[in-house]
Amino acid sequence: MRDQLLQMTGVLALVIAALGYLALRSWRGAIIAQQRLLPELPTVPATADRTGAFECQYVVSTIAGEPLNRIKAHGLGHRGKALVSFVPADGNRLTVVVDRVGEATLAIAEGSIVSVELASATLDRAVEKDGLVCVRWTSNATAFDTYLRVMNSELRERLLAVKTPTEAVTAD
Repeated sequence: MRDQLLQMTGVLALVIAALGYLALRSWRGAIIAQQRLLPELPTVPATADRTGAFECQYVVSTIAGEPLNRIKAHGLGHRGKALVSFVPADGNRLTVVVDRVGEATLAIAEGSIVSVELASATLDRAVEKDGLVCVRWTSNATAFDTYLRVMNSELRERLLAVKTPTEAVTAD
């Protein structure tokens, strides 16, 4: 009886180890596939003036239109605290800089922003009505949605006021 119990325990341990290995391999495979879509994060020069940054919560980035497809590459799949600032790029255009605590900085150039909208839910996070700001942006012909939990009304208004390329053309 004791030998059977040891054998069953050993088999169970092997099954759990195999499942863990397969899960890690799948996660790593998804990261590699996503790095083909987003080979590197857009950045800004380290010398750029980031004064006037606003605190917010970085929630997640997904492939646009696929709210359950979390971007794992470059640490974009990890929720955490962030500072958002607006850095002048060229002329009147701005780059929205998301300095994520403990992760790589994400810089979204105004020219790559498709839209900025309010949302109430994404992936594994649901909040009050219009409690999230969704910035849809493109890189390498792929569109992404980045969700921020913004409690500061000034930051919310500044993000919503960012001109998308089509709005910028019609406004001139």
